[in-house]
Amino acid sequence: MPGDEEPGEKKRRAKSNGKGRVKVRGRKVKKVEQGDSVPPNKIPKLTKASEHGKQMALARKRSQRRRDKLKAQIDLLAHAQGKAFTEAENRQAVLTYLILCQEHPEAGKVWLIERTGAVLGRGPRVIYDLVTHWQKTREIIVHDPANRGRLALVF
Repeated sequence: MPGDEEPGEKKRRAKSNGKGRVKVRGRKVKKVEQGDSVPPNKIPKLTKASEHGKQMALARKRSQRRRDKLKAQIDLLAHAQGKAFTEAENRQAVLTYLILCQEHPEAGKVWLIERTGAVLGRGPRVIYDLVTHWQKTREIIVHDPANRGRLALVF
C-alpha cells in the first residue's frame, strides 16, 4: 500500500517513462529485458578492453611477421649441409672466437665456443676443433668434404 512504504523506499522503485527507458533514482537506465534494468555504473566497459585486445593482436601479428622475415633471411644465408667451409670462413670463426675471448675475459672456454657457434651458425664441435688446432699449430684447418659421415659407417 502506498501509505505503508517507508520514506526511502519510494526512491528505490523504478518508474517507466514510456520510451523503453527506466528512471532509477533520477538516472536513465537502458532496459536489458522486459522489466529488468541495469544501472549505468554497472554496465561493463568493453570499449577500452576490446581496443587493447585489438592492439595486442596487431602487435603479435607484426612481431610474427618480423620473426618470419628474419627466419627467411637467416635461411638464405645459412650454410648448406654437406658443403665444406673454406679457409676464409674457418679463419673468420677463429677470429670471432678470439674477439669474444677479448670481450669476455672471465668467460669459460665452453661458453666462448658455444657463443661463437651460435653467432656463426656452426656446431660447437667444429669450433672446438678449429680453435684447438689454431692454438697448437697457428694454422687454419680446411676439412675435406669427402670424409663427412665416416664415423657413421663404423658403428
